[in-house]
Amino acid sequence: MTSFYDILVDLNEAEGGGTLDMQTQKGKVLLVVACASKYIRARYHFKQLQRLYDSYHDDGLEIIAFPTRDFAFGSEHSDEELIRAAVRDTYSVTFPLAKRCHVNGSQAHPLFKHLKRKQLIYLGNSVKTAFTVFVVSRRGRVVDRTSDGAHHVEGLVRALLAEKPPATAPAVIGRGSRTRLCTVSARPSTCMPSLSRNTSLTRHSLELSRSRPRLAALQDVVRSDSTTSTMGEGGTGLAGVGERQGKRERESEGDTPDTREKKEGEMEMRRVPSSRRPVRPGTPLVMLK
Repeated sequence: MTSFYDILVDLNEAEGGGTLDMQTQKGKVLLVVACASKYIRARYHFKQLQRLYDSYHDDGLEIIAFPTRDFAFGSEHSDEELIRAAVRDTYSVTFPLAKRCHVNGSQAHPLFKHLKRKQLIYLGNSVKTAFTVFVVSRRGRVVDRTSDGAHHVEGLVRALLAEKPPATAPAVIGRGSRTRLCTVSARPSTCMPSLSRNTSLTRHSLELSRSRPRLAALQDVVRSDSTTSTMGEGGTGLAGVGERQGKRERESEGDTPDTREKKEGEMEMRRVPSSRRPVRPGTPLVMLK
């Protein structure tokens, strides 16, 4: 199937003719327009297209106008010189002007056959009216078509211009005798030879062996944390936190070390028989006969 950039475009004969090789348009955002200088709103559409051309041409925008007589209302001149005079002198257009051609039917230009095949619409796929615009990205993809005026695609043009143009430097990619030549692009290359299963297993085994020392160090850290968590009041683990919290609660209830020692002494005295209890200082002695 013919690629978009394999198509040749014949230029207006009144301007010297010649052929435009679409290969020279790679990396540019293109607006392909089916125009008619005798169309009732030709001045309006040419003005919009020229404004876009002046604003974004330096950023990578190119517009190619294709005069045609395939429309019932507002057709085109039959003479190339009259077309050139209308477009250049009357409407002050400066972007490239192709030779008059067909855009519909079996004799349609190959470029329009390609564009219509990539951008289908309802009620048939023919170009319905003059100044239908096809938008082509930097990579040659037909992304939109409209017949409402060039200002409707200005936002899309800005977005496409913001994309980086694809690189076309050749590069050799491969292993051993299985070397292949491909083109480096912004997208991941699809010509990279796939790794064999054994190679993938060897790579994963190497990554696992490299991660074992880090796994052992992580286990040591976990063990040290579990040991620390069982420490007492002075520890930094969960047990130490619980001890400190219980101590604060006891002190808030008046349970200090002094009062706790006094209570323990009283409990010890209750366990000793009264006859054997030591006499506290100041206790009156009773003499029994």
